[in-house]
Amino acid sequence: MTIENPRHRLVADGHRLDHVEALLERYPDTSADERDEIGIFLKEASPLEVGLLSSNAAAWTKAEQYKIDHPERFRTSTRTWAMLIGIGLAAAATLVLIWDVAAH
Repeated sequence: MTIENPRHRLVADGHRLDHVEALLERYPDTSADERDEIGIFLKEASPLEVGLLSSNAAAWTKAEQYKIDHPERFRTSTRTWAMLIGIGLAAAATLVLIWDVAAH
């Protein structure tokens, strides 16, 4: 009989969480592919997954170090900024049009 880790019932992919936790415990002694895997997980993880990861002090300390060592992975992309500015401009133009129509 296999005893399931209770954390696995809380997240979509508990084995991925365990795998990344193991990678973080070895960090920085990891391959480039493993560092990519860590970065993808830290950027895409749900708040619950991050919370579960933070319960392991050793892994969380390494995750914080990873974020310091690889800040480029956690910056907002130029594409995202352009999209946000476009949405803001469209909203502002819509408000100006509504204001203009209401004034006449």
